[in-house]
Amino acid sequence: MPWIPMYLKPADLPQLLDILGDDIVPIVSEGGGTWRAVRNLQDLHEPHYALWHIPSGPLPLYTMDGKKRWVANPFEGWTELRAGADNSVPYFGSGHVGIFTLNLRFQGKEPHSTCGLSSIGWIGNRYRVIGQPAPDVTVKRWAKLKRQITKVATKFPRGGPDSTGVPEIWAFEKAKAGLGRADINPF
Repeated sequence: MPWIPMYLKPADLPQLLDILGDDIVPIVSEGGGTWRAVRNLQDLHEPHYALWHIPSGPLPLYTMDGKKRWVANPFEGWTELRAGADNSVPYFGSGHVGIFTLNLRFQGKEPHSTCGLSSIGWIGNRYRVIGQPAPDVTVKRWAKLKRQITKVATKFPRGGPDSTGVPEIWAFEKAKAGLGRADINPF
């Protein structure tokens, strides 16, 4: 599945939010299984977010018996009728093609590590073979998102610039400033 691994620090978030633009918005918890899509979010403080690519279309709302309804207005909020296994993000079925996932880990698991491994993921066209492809507009937006990140970030191997290996992790400016030490634990 498509994946963009990143080294980020909290100070890099404004740049990431700018890259997401107006057409990819975070969905935040309002508590108790209630969710809301938000524009102009200045701070991401949770470790996991669902990001809705608005042009992909409406968001599904599943009932306990598996029937699908639609969220009337994601910006006004909704209450889930059926929760998924991960209650840190709303449930949109087994993989909604209009949802990207954002995982934030600013600190590695080891106390001495300087940076953890964050990422943006997407189900992509996994379900194309069964007749449920991702909309072309979302496929193009994913490609643009990757291009935008490559313009502002530097690619390093896991573990930072002192590590051997193939460069694969995109380090944003503030995170990059802390790299170069052997104490990075990106896992």
